[in-house]
Amino acid sequence: MNQHQPGKVALFKLVLVLPLALSFFFSSHAQTVVSKSKQAVTAAPTQSKAMPTIKATKETVKNLSSEGVQNPAKSKLSPPPTRKIYQILETMPQFPGGEGELLKFIRTNLRYPLSALQNNIRGRVITRFVVNELGKVENPEILRSLDPILDQEALKVVSALPDFTPGEHNGKKEAVWYILPINFRPEDQDNARTINLNELGGKKMVFLADGNEISYEDMKKIDLSSIESIEIVKDAASVAKYGEKANDGIFKMKLKKTN
Repeated sequence: MNQHQPGKVALFKLVLVLPLALSFFFSSHAQTVVSKSKQAVTAAPTQSKAMPTIKATKETVKNLSSEGVQNPAKSKLSPPPTRKIYQILETMPQFPGGEGELLKFIRTNLRYPLSALQNNIRGRVITRFVVNELGKVENPEILRSLDPILDQEALKVVSALPDFTPGEHNGKKEAVWYILPINFRPEDQDNARTINLNELGGKKMVFLADGNEISYEDMKKIDLSSIESIEIVKDAASVAKYGEKANDGIFKMKLKKTN
């Protein structure tokens, strides 16, 4: 009985020590695994290859810009300075030959649109444009409109103006706005001579010269400088007098009296 007691004591000690030994073993193994993992993580960056550098050549910048990347150099450029355009100068621009020649140019080149005559549209179109430092006409526009067709004709004449003598301010040639009214009046002698009679071809119109009916061909033979005034009437009474041939109106001309 006493002989078996030492064996039991030894077994009891083994049972107590074995869990501690196993716990120590697993703890050492875990530390070894964690240590190796840290070494692997720490060593990883040293194993990666360095990123290649890109040389900024003109070609790469061009390609980047074409792909929608803004070029910093271009974005810093300031817009070109705008020149000053005066409202009035000490010496305003002069048309070659003076104001009389300017009016003559308009009389010679202005065309009274037939549709405006037929609808009895008359009045004044006020235009303005820039006479630049070289005397050239730029940026013609309408300040006061009368009718789209007449506005267009006024701009056409203004755009055809020859060079002015430039205006000056403090001895220096400068750009300035220039205002020019253009009159459209059928009874005006100047406008009567500048109507484009070719527009009348093919129209159902009656042509009267001093109250006498003439053909379209005879009307074209009349010297325009001999016409004092022109009027187109479309009232019901006048049209009824001549019938269908006057559907587009009656073209009445008053000729100048000759001595």
